[in-house]
Amino acid sequence: RRSPATALTAASHTRAGEAPESGGGQTNFPRAATAAYPDGGPPVHDYFDCSRGLSVYPQEGKIIIFYSMLPNGEMDDYSLHGGCDVLFSNATKWSANFWLWNKPYHFVDPARRRATKELTEEWI
Repeated sequence: RRSPATALTAASHTRAGEAPESGGGQTNFPRAATAAYPDGGPPVHDYFDCSRGLSVYPQEGKIIIFYSMLPNGEMDDYSLHGGCDVLFSNATKWSANFWLWNKPYHFVDPARRRATKELTEEWI
């Protein structure tokens, strides 16, 4: 079972009133196609370098959707992504993921049910 697509949304800016790109916190796709690499970037060696590929900065209410799998079911190496550091010490980034599955995904595993119940009791 794999997640062929992901929807990612930012619940907040990194700092109110600032341009999104000034505060960091972006989701970076280092192997995405760019003008310099129209067929996709080279393999990544520095996972903390957010200057390569494509960066999507957090903006409240903005959503990005990307595919992690190719139509033939293989993983898409160019969908590699990561969260970059928030640059301001007094700023935070809140975001949420929604994974779209290629098969039904039921939370029937006893350990998963137990963990979900514990988290629900603690946080809700």
